[in-house]
Amino acid sequence: QWSMAKGSQSFGEATPVSIVEVSGNNVTSDTRNNALYLTQSIPTNMISGQKYFVTVTLQNNGKSSWSPSTTNISGDYKLTPYYTTDSKMLPDWGIGPLVLSQPVEPGQSKVFQFEVTAPPPGTYNLQWSMMQGSNYFGDPSGSALVTVVGNNNYITKSNNNSTFINQSVPII
Repeated sequence: QWSMAKGSQSFGEATPVSIVEVSGNNVTSDTRNNALYLTQSIPTNMISGQKYFVTVTLQNNGKSSWSPSTTNISGDYKLTPYYTTDSKMLPDWGIGPLVLSQPVEPGQSKVFQFEVTAPPPGTYNLQWSMMQGSNYFGDPSGSALVTVVGNNNYITKSNNNSTFINQSVPII
């Protein structure tokens, strides 16, 4: 997906999302944990504070089974937001890691379906990845550029918040 930018600021409407299929086997002989990104469905225009459905499909193309969470301990397999050092996905999307309810064996695919809540207005890269414990592994999902517009009813989870009511300017 493409959009215009001046410096590091994007502006204007982004191009439609294009799905690109890449084939090949990215499993090496010593890969225990690996994930292959297959597809995703993420709305690219949102209104802050509103809920939206997201679907991400990954394939276990490693040698280890992704085991379900029984105690939510740090070694569990989960889908989680993917953050990079240059990621704009720092706002709260209203969802934590998604733990597995069933094992995903090597060669099997897993479809994750969930809701996110649009953050304050801005443009963000929304991306997901598998994680075991605190370690990402495999291919992250494609980076979706999401534009969030304002909603006067949106209230942040911060202690700092304000709403414009009116103004009075004296005439001299």
